[in-house]
Amino acid sequence: MKKTPLFFIILSFVLLIVLTFFYWDTIYARLEKEGIIQSIAAVLGIIGTIYYQVIRFFWNKEEAKPQPDTSNTQSKPNNSPTNDPTKPYDIFISYRSSQFSWVETLAKNLQAQGYNIFLDRWSIQGGEHFKDAIYQAIKTSRYGLLIATPDSSESGWVQDEYKLMQAQQRQNPDFRLIPIVLGEFPDAPFLQEIQAIDFKDSSRKNYKIAFQRLICSLKNELPHADKSFEGKLEIPPFKREEDRKLLHSESRFINDIFDDLDNSNPVMVLSQADNSTQHYLKALYIEAQKRYGTDCCLRLF
Repeated sequence: MKKTPLFFIILSFVLLIVLTFFYWDTIYARLEKEGIIQSIAAVLGIIGTIYYQVIRFFWNKEEAKPQPDTSNTQSKPNNSPTNDPTKPYDIFISYRSSQFSWVETLAKNLQAQGYNIFLDRWSIQGGEHFKDAIYQAIKTSRYGLLIATPDSSESGWVQDEYKLMQAQQRQNPDFRLIPIVLGEFPDAPFLQEIQAIDFKDSSRKNYKIAFQRLICSLKNELPHADKSFEGKLEIPPFKREEDRKLLHSESRFINDIFDDLDNSNPVMVLSQADNSTQHYLKALYIEAQKRYGTDCCLRLF
């Protein structure tokens, strides 16, 4: 309901005084003829009539004013990270902290496309409980990106987040887990069942191709050559660790192989080049040289 401005009321009383002045003779004669009560009733009737007409006039005038057209107004997407549980995220990103620089650049590129991103260092406030915030973020996200690197499998946080995203996918069919491979293709069982997006060595060419495929997946489209994102991409720095030390699980795997070998027979090791298993081959070759000597080992390529 619209409120009546004070000047409407004042204006009505001013008009009443003016009319009383012009019709005083009539009012005075009525006072003498009909008495005070009847006269007061008549005066109140006049006041009510004047007040109604004034208010009606200005009300209609206010209704006649053109209202702004908001039918084509679109609110700008809010890409800032938020901890409001009633406002869902578009994407939750799970990663190992050693890859934060690369992951943050990916998050900025996705944010530039209008996606609302959950990144722990962006979205968890001081004093907030980690597990509660992560659980709530996964629950309210549409997609989960898991940055899969050889060392991510040894991260307890990444493993816990993967389990939470698996559970969310079972409970909510609209939620989708998308693995992102960075660098060497990790030996992770779930990558044998879920199609991953491989950024390879994150060179400019490979990054653009992989980012295009990622945007297609987020839009629920099949991969295609037509550009699906706007603006320029920031290409994050990524150093390929070809000479990195073996992880504990990898070292144990290498030792188990040699412990089971029969030293009396020659051994040939075959590997698919497209699965980025060169670090395993190199580790096997070095260990073989240590155990049997350089002259007993031959690497074809």
